[in-house]
Amino acid sequence: SYLIRESQSAHLITSLSGEYELHCTNPWEVIDIDQIEDYSFEIHSSVETVLDKCQTVVLTTPWEEYTDPAIYADHEVTVIDPWRVFSTEEIPSSVVYRPIAGNQSKDTRRRISPNE
Repeated sequence: SYLIRESQSAHLITSLSGEYELHCTNPWEVIDIDQIEDYSFEIHSSVETVLDKCQTVVLTTPWEEYTDPAIYADHEVTVIDPWRVFSTEEIPSSVVYRPIAGNQSKDTRRRISPNE
């Protein structure tokens, strides 16, 4: 959302700041940084830089910069995706994919039966 009070990114920053090391991108400068300047986070110029620094990525927008599966290929990260922008088949094997809407059982982790 372009409204700071409704921005998923801003809400995550204000909710998680102080508990986690936060890294984000703001390519279209829609996060009103002045509204969240009291919180601890780093803004980077590229998704790749964020991926180098993170273990978990939350897709807060389905913009093209974030929806190319190839950018995740060399990173061992968990991708939390409320937009369901990927199909499980296109996600690199190094990524644990967690779509959080609809059928939440789809991810890329191997399921272990209780008998194993």
